[in-house]
Amino acid sequence: MDEIKAQFAEIFSLLQNPNKHKLDKAILALANIPASAIKHFCTQENERAKNLCAQFASCIENVLLNGEICEVEYLNLFALLCEANPKPNPAFEVFLQNLSPLLFDPQSSEVENILFLQILSLCKMFASSAREGMEFFIAHVSLIDINVPQRDYLSDFILQRFPKLGVDFALFLQSMQGALKNCLNLSKMRRRSLFNWQLHCFWNVEGYFNNLDWLTLYPAWREVFYALLERTKQALDSKNIANALEWLDEALYVQFFIYHICGNSFHTQAQWRDFNKEIDKEGAKIYALFAPLKSQLLEYTPEIIAQNAQNSAKNQSDSHLPIIAILKDRIVENSPYKVEYSLFKNLLENEAFSKHYRLKIYNMGLLEKSTDAPELVQSLESLGVEVCNIAQIENAKGFYNSHFLKALLLLAQLENDGVKVLLSPNNGYGISDFLLSIRACERQIYYSHGNFVYDIAGIDARATHICNAQKSVVHEGFRFVGIPVKMDSQFYNPPLDEASLRALEVLKAHFPTKRLGTIGRLVKITSKPYLRVVLRLMRESKECVYLACGGGNEKAVRAMIDEGFWELAQAQGENPQAKALRDENLGQELKSLQAHFSFEGFVDSAIYGHLIDVWLDSFPLEQGESRIEYVAKGGIALTLSAENKGIRAKRIESWVDSHRATLEEFLDSTSLDSTFSNFSAQSTQDADFIALPQKPTNTQELQKFLYAGPLVAFSEEEYLTKARAILDASLQVLESLRAYSLQERAIWDFVREKLGVQVFLELIAHKDS
Repeated sequence: MDEIKAQFAEIFSLLQNPNKHKLDKAILALANIPASAIKHFCTQENERAKNLCAQFASCIENVLLNGEICEVEYLNLFALLCEANPKPNPAFEVFLQNLSPLLFDPQSSEVENILFLQILSLCKMFASSAREGMEFFIAHVSLIDINVPQRDYLSDFILQRFPKLGVDFALFLQSMQGALKNCLNLSKMRRRSLFNWQLHCFWNVEGYFNNLDWLTLYPAWREVFYALLERTKQALDSKNIANALEWLDEALYVQFFIYHICGNSFHTQAQWRDFNKEIDKEGAKIYALFAPLKSQLLEYTPEIIAQNAQNSAKNQSDSHLPIIAILKDRIVENSPYKVEYSLFKNLLENEAFSKHYRLKIYNMGLLEKSTDAPELVQSLESLGVEVCNIAQIENAKGFYNSHFLKALLLLAQLENDGVKVLLSPNNGYGISDFLLSIRACERQIYYSHGNFVYDIAGIDARATHICNAQKSVVHEGFRFVGIPVKMDSQFYNPPLDEASLRALEVLKAHFPTKRLGTIGRLVKITSKPYLRVVLRLMRESKECVYLACGGGNEKAVRAMIDEGFWELAQAQGENPQAKALRDENLGQELKSLQAHFSFEGFVDSAIYGHLIDVWLDSFPLEQGESRIEYVAKGGIALTLSAENKGIRAKRIESWVDSHRATLEEFLDSTSLDSTFSNFSAQSTQDADFIALPQKPTNTQELQKFLYAGPLVAFSEEEYLTKARAILDASLQVLESLRAYSLQERAIWDFVREKLGVQVFLELIAHKDS
């Protein structure tokens, strides 16, 4: 506290006889005082705080009158002005009147616009209020060309100082609501900037990232999208094709933007169904109007597009084999990449496919999401998959690249390559929806990685690897061709190099107790039922830590942990006196529990897959490939079944019947681990469920083996009971569980490998109906 008092004393001293240098030092000193200390100062010494605001105002007024500028760092006054709440200062109105017309005037350079913006925002803080000034700054900084070098110090200020100044997300949303209302009155560059700043700057602010409240802006984004679609249609109706393509380009980008934000926030099929109805279908209706113009489109674009498409075609392999095209957003190491790489490898290693077809990725190169990983592109090419990067010509324009021209480049290349079959694993990008809507290829297949409600005109068939090794599945009322995929071992259990082994040992030393956790988007564990069970378990087993690995809104999860903890405490039914006596202890217990939840962010699953002792799978939203990858490393993963026992039993029985010949081949070609022979976990309390079946020797016994499912629960209580038993289990029991999981996976993989290629060949040969 003495240090804080000294800092305020220094500021007062600097403002006594200030020049610009002293004023700069005072601003810097204020920036070094925590917002909580500023709040305390303003509460305890309100008159002195208002006096400090007045001194800053006087000094800043003199600086501006002398023709000097106030840099963006002067917005560090936000916290002080918010808490002190001084009366509006009319002296700053003259600066607002004189400078406001110059901001974004056609004669003003972008550097001048930045200078005017900084001064105007500061003046509004004094003339109106701190929040109005910051709201002005947010709304107008979002119109600055994000490619100019000077934007770096603006975005750095936002990223570093907003969390410390207390610029809450609600203020940002209010600012953006106002800015979006005026969106259609802006120039094309300013409109694009408004979205660029949201995505490439504000999205990354601490507390803003992946905050579900972003969705409050969805109606405003949707209205902009609809307006762009309407202007596109009007231009088409008036035969002004060039103008129509300009509006189309903006619509394609805004659709991408909405999809990107929603894709990081949605977690139910119902949400995606609404998105499909309100965004995909509405966009596709307009995109389809361009189908008759396919042959004319190149006339409205630079010649370099057609030229590059032709040159690219000449440089490709002269193979006579027909191409199976895959339309990708970009090539990065995520779960879809791992699934697709494994599928491609299975196909290319099978002569029935490799002798008759070749695979080629048509890359949209969406650098707005992230750039391609060169090593992954090389891995695909080494596998025998061609990669077409022609759309990346547009990326030289940075975040102002044309999504329409990218679509056109890809369309030209698909036509030049004579592609007949196109697989699109995308479900909402403007570029992919456009290509499907104008029918870029004769046969167009939607390949789902989890969105089962995507539905626009131009889709001829649907396929998915999420099929429980069945050739046909129904998800959300749609029939999907099931393409089982045996995942490549490099993704599931790669050998750890020395550096990774050292990192693993360091992490184990840092978390020396039992380590529970998951790896995946945090939205999946932002679940009251799930966290309630985890909290009950961790209150009983206080030596445990929970490792929440993945990107998302940590603040939302922690708030739900708090809420769930107090609900559990109240459910204990204590009388008021006992509860009052225990409140302080409960508070300490909650603090301790929160400390035992470690949010690790994005992690290396190859390392963390060996660090987590028990994977407590989330519900009702389950983890996907990340859990399967964990189990393949020998991990123990407990899941809550979405099916009841009867439905699960019938499904397994039907699956065994469907694949009896393949399963008999499996039993003849492999020996099951002797660990399973007559094993019973009698040494562990509450662990009868871990009793494992005998080694199966025929398909009937194999069916029982699969149904045993010792790591599957059918209710929250059973989930909790099994989790307790796992934590109390002996090493012998744990090793048996690991062996069971690996052997179960070996059975499924054997069938996936045999079935996947066969079904894929049937799909592209039109035998999926």
